[in-house]
Amino acid sequence: MNPELLEQRKDALFYNQGQVHLITNLCEPLKSHLDIDFFVKLIVPLDSQGQAAGYCPFVTDTEFLGLYMDKFDGAVEGRPFLDAIQETSLNSYSYFLWPNGNDCLLIQSCLQKIGLARGLTIYKRCSDRMETWWFASKNGRRIPYSITQESISVFQKFVRFFDASQTSNHLLRLSPLVKYPIPINMAYNQSNFEKNQNFEVSLSVNKFILNIGDRSISLSKREWECLSGMAQGKTYKGVANTLSLSPRTVETYLNQIREKAGITSKAKLVDYFLANNQFSL
Repeated sequence: MNPELLEQRKDALFYNQGQVHLITNLCEPLKSHLDIDFFVKLIVPLDSQGQAAGYCPFVTDTEFLGLYMDKFDGAVEGRPFLDAIQETSLNSYSYFLWPNGNDCLLIQSCLQKIGLARGLTIYKRCSDRMETWWFASKNGRRIPYSITQESISVFQKFVRFFDASQTSNHLLRLSPLVKYPIPINMAYNQSNFEKNQNFEVSLSVNKFILNIGDRSISLSKREWECLSGMAQGKTYKGVANTLSLSPRTVETYLNQIREKAGITSKAKLVDYFLANNQFSL
């Protein structure tokens, strides 16, 4: 291993070991109310080309951090996850449950060694960084089996609480950056929407919430996908080709959403969708 890289990893591990008391206090609600055994916030700074050159970890379990940094060599095995990241719009949140068949070998190996049963990851793309929050449990009782607005609401609340206590800028200033041996391209690429469909097999998403002013309406997965496609500037035909539907079916889904929302303008509906940033935390 590169000696410089090894020193960076040691610095990050040393920093986190010194922060264990602070992190444990911040994450006490996770242990007492959710039976969560492991939490990490991982910040991945991005350059102007969307390249991820490294990461800043902030974790409750330094044993896991040491295991992760010892094994990770820059190889990008989790293609479905990376495809999903590249598809996530700026300032938008996405979610995935793990483990699943699409996990990279690194995640599977680390989970087995530390005895974690199941986990949930929330991640957000910003203009200059990716922010991820990882939750895991050894018994898995409180990690949801499917991602719905209800099932992840308590985790969303913790994200708000944690970020109010420890801002990203604060973490970036203090936590040492560990560089990737090989820069990873996380640049947003709209054309990756089709690839992202493969990633959806690792999710169990069955409910989506769209905020309309002070109201919230529930959408089906298909309704959400059609509205998402329209928000990307696609035509009915373009969305239909992506989702293997007919343009008439796409139009029907959009009409259903308009009826639920009480909005006749497609442009206004798209504006609400973009302002909602997918799930709202």
